[in-house]
Amino acid sequence: MVLDLQVINEQNYFGIWDDPKIQKLKIMIGFTKNIPRILAHQSGLHKDLTKINNLYEHTSHLILAIISGAASVQNPPYLCWKIQYELTWLPLFCDPILEKEEHWRNIRLIVEEAICKKIVDIGAIGWKVNRTDIKFLGYFLNVTGLASTKFDNDPNVKLNKKIQEWLVSNYDQLWKNENGDIGKFSLVGGMISYSPQKILIVEDNHPIFPGEKLQINQA
Repeated sequence: MVLDLQVINEQNYFGIWDDPKIQKLKIMIGFTKNIPRILAHQSGLHKDLTKINNLYEHTSHLILAIISGAASVQNPPYLCWKIQYELTWLPLFCDPILEKEEHWRNIRLIVEEAICKKIVDIGAIGWKVNRTDIKFLGYFLNVTGLASTKFDNDPNVKLNKKIQEWLVSNYDQLWKNENGDIGKFSLVGGMISYSPQKILIVEDNHPIFPGEKLQINQA
């Protein structure tokens, strides 16, 4: 399912929050959050592992499509933050009620594995990456911050740590790759910067994690 949110990138017109594409995003997120609750009330479903696993896979693909759509909106800063963090990250990855659902926790594991694989593959293909892949990385740079954890009960601790480990080992190489300025597409909304001289990522204008830094290994 395609969200086509990239068409509202750089847009800042009155009434943008009523745009059908943003409304579609909200509907998709609401539907996705209801899937584990629906599964929990299907008697006998727990006995059909093949069907359950297929439902998990389809739901994880839907979540990844939502993330990819949100990642395409990088400016202006307020629009980027609203869509990436408030409309997608918070309801899908930071909902304590949703985290109590066993089906959701199982879906989350699949999603986290897919996210890590996609990011690792950015380096594995010899840095011949496209802007869509880099924007996907930029989404997580934006929403997770650069510190290892924010709260003791943060369900995203493991995912954050894996992403940060990858950044430390690979980000400078990404910045220096043969595709020129493609690394810049991972710095969204003017909230994050990278200094190749200091090999340091800084969230200098970030609304939640201002001043956080991550020292990168030099390529």
